Amino acid sequence: MLKLLFGKSNESLAYESFQRGSTLRAQGDFYGAITYFSQAIRINPNFTLAYNDRGFAYGELGEHDRAIADYSRAISIEPKNAVPYHNRGAAYRQTGKYAEAIADFDQAIKLVPNYVVAYNNRGGAYLELGYPDKALADYNRAISIDPNYPIAYIGRGHTYAGIGEYAKAIADYARVISIDPNYLIAYIGRGLAYTYLDEFAKAIADFDRVVAINPNVAVAYYNRAMAHFALGNTAQAERDMQMHRELSGE
Repeated sequence: MLKLLFGKSNESLAYESFQRGSTLRAQGDFYGAITYFSQAIRINPNFTLAYNDRGFAYGELGEHDRAIADYSRAISIEPKNAVPYHNRGAAYRQTGKYAEAIADFDQAIKLVPNYVVAYNNRGGAYLELGYPDKALADYNRAISIDPNYPIAYIGRGHTYAGIGEYAKAIADYARVISIDPNYLIAYIGRGLAYTYLDEFAKAIADFDRVVAINPNVAVAYYNRAMAHFALGNTAQAERDMQMHRELSGE
């Protein structure tokens, strides 16, 4: 085996670079991570994990075309690996290429039939394409695989809310809150569903909870203001609108 500096093999050096990149990625230093993943790839041009993780880092930086290119390279090296198909699908979804995204999620699920994240994200793509029935089927499947997967309940809750089934949406948001009592999106979604049902006091309670967890969420003040206006609490509504304007820069 060819030895390099200090007697280490190419494979060992590539893995060391990959590990450094993984550490930086976990710390949120995506530029640094890309540097080390690229180094690993230069040493080992067939390092699937390095392509996959560099693609993720590019995606976090909004460079989705580069991410797609890396996932495609990983797929060409390991065509039976479901992960880069899923990740490429997520990148396509970010760029609005929903047909391509769904095709990749399909392939990921074909390779791993219980790939819960792929079902969840395919559901999101279907929802964004305007197919709530298909979205619900995927969210239901994700939940059947993992009944404690909060993101699928969020997606299903949003889907129910979008078709006017607010009671079902509220139940899904409540399930998320039972799993994670600090899940802000669940409180916001449930608060909005209560608003659509004219249950303004319950909506206010949910927006109160959002503000208690994170006082810098502008949308919570706006929606709480609307609920207060509906109840005739004009002074409180005006205070909330002022907070919304300050936080959102409007």
